[in-house]
Amino acid sequence: MQIMEYHIISGNVIETRRSYMAMRPRKRRGTRVAGASSQKKILANERETVKRLARILNCNFSTGLLWVTLKYSNGRLPESYEEAQKTMEKFLRKLRAGVEGLKYVDVTANWSPKHDRPARLHHHIALPVDLSLDALRRLWPEGEIYIETVSRPGDLTGLAAYMLANVRGLEPGKKKYSCSKGLKKPVYTEPRPVDEIEGVQALPETWVVDGETSRDDEGRVIGSYIRAVAQEPPKVRGSMVILPRRKKRKQSFGDGESLAEIRRADD
Repeated sequence: MQIMEYHIISGNVIETRRSYMAMRPRKRRGTRVAGASSQKKILANERETVKRLARILNCNFSTGLLWVTLKYSNGRLPESYEEAQKTMEKFLRKLRAGVEGLKYVDVTANWSPKHDRPARLHHHIALPVDLSLDALRRLWPEGEIYIETVSRPGDLTGLAAYMLANVRGLEPGKKKYSCSKGLKKPVYTEPRPVDEIEGVQALPETWVVDGETSRDDEGRVIGSYIRAVAQEPPKVRGSMVILPRRKKRKQSFGDGESLAEIRRADD
């Protein structure tokens, strides 16, 4: 096993990870039955699911997005989660018919993370910031659609976490979110060997927004991680991340007040 470091580039967001990697292929073993550490693994999987969704959002909505919430009046409220999903799919089909190459990420929500209890069925959708508001409003009853604009949001991991926290109780293996085809994907650099598993550093002239250290069941460090935001999307060359020249005017990044206001407005 060798300690390796690599980067994941999603729009303006740069994740840097160090972990142990096998230098030669290992034989696959049978499926392992969850044991005493299953809860820890479940939480780790949830964190990774948030990161995967965040990469989709950061790759495709780094310059801004429309945060759309669709609700139901009593007479229109679906009787089941599956029926609500079909209604959402119908809405998106109509929207795609009028917008070529439409980008979106959506969830059908059934849980209130604020109150930690079941919520009335509704939908959240991330859409391009330049999409026609009139086109949206024509497809959903007035008074049941809410639209917020988020400009230059920086890292959208907080929004990804919020979207996933709105969904509970799905069948095992069923994804909590769906997205359009043809979305941009994150770029992974080639791993390079390093001497220490800890001490991972963000790249110069980036703003660190999160970091964590992974440990095994015996408390040994097995990985380290940092997530940071650059002013502009970087380029990748092999194991190198090349940042564009810094602009004179410094800009602020992170979830910011806009996303916080969205989360409050949805509760």
